[in-house]
Amino acid sequence: MTRMTKQDANDLLRRATFGDVEHQLPAAASAIDELVAVAAPAPVDQTAIDDGAAAVQEHETAAALMAHVHEVQPAVGISVNAADDLEVKAPRVDVVRSHVLHLPEVLLQHILTIIAWEDVAAFVEAVPTASQPAALQRLTMLAGVVDLHDHWPRINLFKIPDKHLRLALTALPAFSSIKVDAVSVWQAVERLAVTRRELIDALGLGRQLELTWADYSGAAPHVALSDIVSAWSDRVTAVEVFMFDPPTDTTVRDALARCVNVQRAGFYCREDSTTINACVDAVMTPAHIHLESLKVCTRGAYNADCIVAWLQTPYAKALDLSCSTVHCNGCLAKAIATSPGLTSPGLTSLKIQGDDELLRALAKYDLHRLTRVQIEMTPCALDVLRRLDATKVTSLNVGGGHGQYADAFGDVLAGFSALERLTLADPLPSNFGAGTCHRLVAYHGLVHDETVMQQFAQWLGTARALKRLCLSNSLRVPLNALGSILPQLMQRGLEYCEFSAHAASPAIAELLANALMYRRRHARRLTIHLQTLSLDALEVLLSALATCRNVTLHVMWKANDIAAANALVALHRLRVVLKYYSGGGMFASPV
Repeated sequence: MTRMTKQDANDLLRRATFGDVEHQLPAAASAIDELVAVAAPAPVDQTAIDDGAAAVQEHETAAALMAHVHEVQPAVGISVNAADDLEVKAPRVDVVRSHVLHLPEVLLQHILTIIAWEDVAAFVEAVPTASQPAALQRLTMLAGVVDLHDHWPRINLFKIPDKHLRLALTALPAFSSIKVDAVSVWQAVERLAVTRRELIDALGLGRQLELTWADYSGAAPHVALSDIVSAWSDRVTAVEVFMFDPPTDTTVRDALARCVNVQRAGFYCREDSTTINACVDAVMTPAHIHLESLKVCTRGAYNADCIVAWLQTPYAKALDLSCSTVHCNGCLAKAIATSPGLTSPGLTSLKIQGDDELLRALAKYDLHRLTRVQIEMTPCALDVLRRLDATKVTSLNVGGGHGQYADAFGDVLAGFSALERLTLADPLPSNFGAGTCHRLVAYHGLVHDETVMQQFAQWLGTARALKRLCLSNSLRVPLNALGSILPQLMQRGLEYCEFSAHAASPAIAELLANALMYRRRHARRLTIHLQTLSLDALEVLLSALATCRNVTLHVMWKANDIAAANALVALHRLRVVLKYYSGGGMFASPV
């Protein structure tokens, strides 16, 4: 995504066209035509050109028409531009437009929810405060005291500090969705000077609610859940239910049944398959015609009859099933393979964990339409991966166990050329081909030797849109091979890199410091996560950090280095985001 600068935002604002254009354009065109007729050069044979009275009259007429254009122009948002000049053969007329924003609030909020927070901040900064809708004014105030990067466009309400919660409530209309925990609503009533009714009424300011509820075996969560659903059931688009023990009444199921606009549902249970099935059934009534994504996680066996029925609907797009065994394996495998939703073009997802029999049954079918797959590695899982269309899969998450099938898995992995997200629990196989990863956005995995690291660096260097790079548990493999590609990745917009499992040596600090030199003025945020650094390595990295903007460093240091390390932080004027008691913390660049 191209970065929107403040100048871009100002240009966008000046070019915006608002108001009843169809009705106002004729008036503007008529006024401009009359103005052009008056301002156009007179023909050579025109008489009385030097008549003083006629000149005065023409001047007054032109002035009046110009005033009329000024009245119409701001609402219409057009100007007499170069193209107009060429068409009418008249001198250019620069119309001064008032700096008033007439964009309807609903449209404005919709625009803001589909772009990155940095672009939102630039756009809002370019709009005069007096012209902003009230919700945007509150949003600007909230952004001044809370980092909203992790809250845009969906605000996690109870992750906002208590002292800013009331301000956050007034800014809710500016967000596309509100994530709210029903239990936290109850707890906030006791912790803050607000009533439950005040909190629940404020939720109505949002357009969509994402509701989470956990059964802590008490009446309080049930009451809060019931009150929220009673007030705003039509706005609930996502639910997550955690059940540690079977609920004592039907409150949860009744609440779920009322949320007929749910699009995503997740249910987590220890052992009780009956309870989780009852909740799944509650969001699969004939009225629930919007459910696209379903997640079911239980430690025990699971009867998937209700899932089989849901998969036959055209709106089933994503299934995440984790359990020890599945009853009716054959029926479920056939339903997955033939589902009109899962097999339709677009973003379709499948996650299967725990049941090898289900994978064996699934491997008999054509799975070419699946685009996102998460699977635990077994011989049957390899067969499932071979049944996918490797040129269409955009997200692949392979769980532990493929170490013993490394060569076979490496051959399969080499064919996935369209990946945007790749997560591996085991090391990259030694026969991992270099290939390309032009679309890769996020990688999370580990590398087990230097040879594979060089192949990995060559492959990763082809990424054009990488945002997250996490190398975990990589057995202290040197990162030297990444030295030539990290500057490129940072310039292209890398937002997060983690080497927390590596020994944070001076060499790593120098590698990162060199890469940071190439993005000193970069506007995008970058977070770096490292292990414990020595004072020498810390000096190198903090010096580079002080010359950058929008960079945050997570780092640790030894207890006996605390005083010296804190002195380095102060010397380089770094901003302290968070300090760890044991030494270290989160530190941000001065700008």
